Amino acid sequence: MPGLEYYLVISKVFDDEEQGYRFYNNYAKGKGFSVRRDYCEWDIGHNERTLRHFVCICEGFRKEELKRENKKRKPRNITRFGCPARLVIARDQNTGQWHVKDFICETTIQWWNKILLVFCARIEESEMSRKLILWRCRFLASANTR
Repeated sequence: MPGLEYYLVISKVFDDEEQGYRFYNNYAKGKGFSVRRDYCEWDIGHNERTLRHFVCICEGFRKEELKRENKKRKPRNITRFGCPARLVIARDQNTGQWHVKDFICETTIQWWNKILLVFCARIEESEMSRKLILWRCRFLASANTR
């Protein structure tokens, strides 16, 4: 069952799309993740936006053609791993105001994940996954003993 936070966000109304982005960006900073603009829809005349998705920077997955396994250059770090956090706002055609249409507040991002990904940037993926699991276990064990 959604909490009070969910109902406070879902009831928000914004004067424009930029105000919605600033609100969600501030919300995300408080939760420890960053936001990017994603999908948008336009009206029939293609004059104004009618829908906009704001998502966590780690939403989605790397495209298969970008995995660069058989390429000469070293592949970039994996930065997208399916974080579900998102805010979808839609414009009311009568009032011109934007209201929240969808909101998912759960995020898979934790600050220690970001720190670990930067720290392990030069380690191969399989090795990094193993080290990530070990590090998390040590982190949780040390947190429980405090």
